[in-house]
Amino acid sequence: MGSMEKKKNNEFASAARDMIFSGGVFENLENDDSDGAIDDGDADEDMVNSKRNFCQMRIQKRNSEAGLLKKVIPFHWAPMLSPLTENDIDTCVTLENVALSEARYRSTREKIEYRIRKSGVCYGLFNTVRPSDVKKISLTTMQHSRPVESGRCDGAKHVMFAHVLATLGTHPVVTDADMAMPENWRDSKASKGSPLGHQSSGRTICLHSFIVCPEVQGVGIGKTVMKSYLELMNASGMADRVAIICQPVSSHS
Repeated sequence: MGSMEKKKNNEFASAARDMIFSGGVFENLENDDSDGAIDDGDADEDMVNSKRNFCQMRIQKRNSEAGLLKKVIPFHWAPMLSPLTENDIDTCVTLENVALSEARYRSTREKIEYRIRKSGVCYGLFNTVRPSDVKKISLTTMQHSRPVESGRCDGAKHVMFAHVLATLGTHPVVTDADMAMPENWRDSKASKGSPLGHQSSGRTICLHSFIVCPEVQGVGIGKTVMKSYLELMNASGMADRVAIICQPVSSHS
């Protein structure tokens, strides 16, 4: 990865730090209802009441998620969305294995490594966790955590709570070629120009895997991570769209 690309990734990471979670996932949510502002003078009474009730329901839902989050994560929660590196490969493999029961839906270790090393659009959600915090919650990814800094007295570590694995593609949807990778991808010269896998000139973000650690699912983290990731990619100007892989639901008569 060249110096310009590393610089760009660092800029994305800095933007992400400012964009999400600065004081917690649900900080200041009660004040985040400008999009639901009500002007009594512009609508009849029934419409005003309906809109007001809807806004109140939104606030109640958010407050409920905030309370649940504090129960599920009983320690300081100020996570950061950062670009994934080769040091995170083992953690991503573990997340795939524990979150996806069917092996056919999991990304292989080699594909995870390929996408992290080549695409520049793979991100992880990390939070600082102290050994004393682990006594309050069991985390699958804790085994792969890394020290925040050497010699830190509280032994705090960076722990991954979610990952987004993606590549760039040249089509408006994810194709079979996008899901593949060059056999000789480790040889940059030999794999240059291959139609398989990540396409640096592509304008479509092909979202291959989005997983939240099972122990902290159901409290709104995934929704916020995805929203932040999309905002981050949009701000970077590197893509025009995001494409996901869907499986049709079979109907039963």
